Amino acid sequence: LPSILDTQNKTVHRAIMSSPESSFFECPICLSTFQAPVMLACQHSFCWKCLQKYMKSDGRMCPVCRERIKGDSDITRNLLLEQLLSEKNKDSTSSVPPDRPNNFVRQTNESTKTDTIT
Repeated sequence: LPSILDTQNKTVHRAIMSSPESSFFECPICLSTFQAPVMLACQHSFCWKCLQKYMKSDGRMCPVCRERIKGDSDITRNLLLEQLLSEKNKDSTSSVPPDRPNNFVRQTNESTKTDTIT
């Protein structure tokens, strides 16, 4: 059973990470990529600042399912989402997009045996 779960988790992880425009990484309030994601007891996630602003103006209910937010203990950091966002950002900054040329060229000066990047 653990190997089946590991395989399923890896498949889900690959699917989430391979979708650059995935709404999985999008706050349902601001419709942008999550910043400091938090999760409610109902399992819906939001940017921390978006949720704070929403709660000040519209009360203490989940903006998605309208479940009541009983207290601050119902709001927790979404550590999994933070980690996935970190991995996604690391992946996106480590590769050059195919439609943009890599402008850096490494040149070696044979007489001085030094490398320059231009």
